[in-house]
Amino acid sequence: MDQSGRFQSLVDKYLANIDAYINADAFSELPSLKDEEIIPFIRKRTAKYKEICKEDDGIISELFGQYKNGQKILDDETADRLENAADIFTSKYPARESGLGLEIYKLVLENVSARNDFNSKIRLLYKCGLATYYSTNSSTPDENPYFRQFFNYIDKYFTLSKESRLYFCRGLGNTIIGQNEKTKAQIYQLSFAYGDKIIAFFQRDDVRALDPDFQFDKWILLTHKNLTTFLQTIRIYKDIIPLKDREKTLEHAEYAYRHAGEFYKADDPIKLQTEYAYYASLFHAEKITLGDLLENLNKMRQRPTGDPYSPGSIYLKSKIPSYIIEYYSTYSDDNPQVKVSEYERIFNEVLTYLQGLGQHKNYTTAQDGMLAFITASLVDTELATIQERLFSLTIKVHLPTYAHTKMVTKLSLMLANYLYDHRPDYFLGCSGLETMEAVNNPINRKAFFDNFSEGCLFHDIGKYFCLNAISTCYRSLSPNEEKLIKMHPWDGHELFKGTNDERNTVMAEIIYYHHLYYDRFDGYPYIPMSVKIINKKAVDIVAVADSLDAATDNIGKAYADAVSLDDALKELREGEGTRYSPDVVDLFTIPEIYEKTKEILDQERQNIYITCAKEIMENKTKV
Repeated sequence: MDQSGRFQSLVDKYLANIDAYINADAFSELPSLKDEEIIPFIRKRTAKYKEICKEDDGIISELFGQYKNGQKILDDETADRLENAADIFTSKYPARESGLGLEIYKLVLENVSARNDFNSKIRLLYKCGLATYYSTNSSTPDENPYFRQFFNYIDKYFTLSKESRLYFCRGLGNTIIGQNEKTKAQIYQLSFAYGDKIIAFFQRDDVRALDPDFQFDKWILLTHKNLTTFLQTIRIYKDIIPLKDREKTLEHAEYAYRHAGEFYKADDPIKLQTEYAYYASLFHAEKITLGDLLENLNKMRQRPTGDPYSPGSIYLKSKIPSYIIEYYSTYSDDNPQVKVSEYERIFNEVLTYLQGLGQHKNYTTAQDGMLAFITASLVDTELATIQERLFSLTIKVHLPTYAHTKMVTKLSLMLANYLYDHRPDYFLGCSGLETMEAVNNPINRKAFFDNFSEGCLFHDIGKYFCLNAISTCYRSLSPNEEKLIKMHPWDGHELFKGTNDERNTVMAEIIYYHHLYYDRFDGYPYIPMSVKIINKKAVDIVAVADSLDAATDNIGKAYADAVSLDDALKELREGEGTRYSPDVVDLFTIPEIYEKTKEILDQERQNIYITCAKEIMENKTKV
């Protein structure tokens, strides 16, 4: 087989492996199993994942590993092959493969930049920007380094080839997409200025005359639509964003709403987004009441659809309800109990809907809908009212993550209870307990463990922001995906800023610091030593439990082989005093703790996986 044939066969095999993974991971297809059949079934499936992962890592290495880090110079033919492979990966599986596509595009971009091939550079800047957006949902001017560069090359537009001009227009238009609740007020203002420049460029007579067949009016529409994505920013910074800026957003929303039908069908998500943004902008510009807004959104939510799991249906059935919950929670003056009952009904409807959605259908839209729904559900809500139902969504997204959450909670509570019984002084300073009398007070103990338990259960809630990377178990993570995964403590902490449980510093600090080393010299996120962690000892317990479960999961974890309990404890002891707290690690020398840990890692873990699988099978029969 010649080199070209070998390259194509590797690409084909890699794509076939993704299909095999998706088919194995589609829990809606989980067969009806007896209890004693569930664990063998999951282990067999996990072993298949590991085979796929090992083979795919070899394929990736052969495809482009030899060219990484400047080991070899790309010739034009190889550069074209690599770019074509990345195109296939990212077009067929945009959410799953954009991380790998980005790494390949970056490699080719470096090569064409070295050759000063400006036309190819424009094309690859666009592809890198799009892959960055799909893999990290980061396209704001300050966060996507690829789209941001297009403004630097406006004066060279007329020197480009027609193909490159098309990529340039797309890249320029995408400079302001991907805004979300993290968008800061200054980014909002910067992007509005960018938007005006983009629209002005697309309206230029000399630009239009050069390529009359380009869809400039469609790109103008999308620019107006993208500027309405700052509605989250308006909500967050409503006290400092002036009314004239809110009315400016309404102007963009009105334009998009009026013209979207010229380019998109009624059930296209982009058309639906313009409708939502129009109603929301009217409310923010104080043209309609909250009641008017909610009435319009409820009509959208209840709109009949054809395919219940088309992209448009997913938008109507998951994202629109999330907006209803968020607006109602943020702006309604009703009694809090009325609020809860109002969106409890909506929550249950959406949860049932999402539980019937397989990962293999409209994956990107589904994940986006789940995240929007989860984020909205945490607004102004007591966690106890939604806890278990949120976790049932995790089962659908990624079963090992759900099992891990439950296991970390069981291990952490076992360790914390032992310490509280035998060394209560350990908890001095936690949760405001400054004296032994306060520590030993039964009421204080219950309050601490209520908060500690919630912290354990929600410690990985930030992983909802990196669902794509979590679900990429058929190959090793790319550098960008690893970076995204390491953001989950920060993302989880941000999620809870709007909840009634923000006062729960135990939970907040567990979520934020559970990957920070005991000595604080390593781990993530980086925290200056001057920052006091009030509940550091509670965090230390979870950090040990987190590592112990991750190392020993021999049922559902596919990305690495499990180790025995004794080997895992050896690793913990090697990290004593640096990564792990000696007080916590030393507990495993106590026979009672050692035996209880064995029981949890063996029988309790199996029980959790069996319970999850039975819930999946039950939901399959309901929906």
